[in-house]
Amino acid sequence: MAELEKQLSGKNWEGVRQAAHKMKPSLNYLGLKEAQGLAASVEEYALKKENLEKIEGMVSRLKEICNAAYSELEQELKSLPIA
Repeated sequence: MAELEKQLSGKNWEGVRQAAHKMKPSLNYLGLKEAQGLAASVEEYALKKENLEKIEGMVSRLKEICNAAYSELEQELKSLPIA
């Protein structure tokens, strides 16, 4: 996520594309379908240099989803018995 935000802040569209592409398998593994779809759209828009004005909002939503998932995972880990 940090790399995606870094590339976006520099308007490095190839870097944005690569960062979004790298995130997709992890998002899929975690079952975050909305986030995976957003990453795919960001990747496509950055590749085609289309709808660039939408990417910032999409990345913001992607970050919200990732933060929520991280919080859920953290809570789940805390609830597990320590062996």
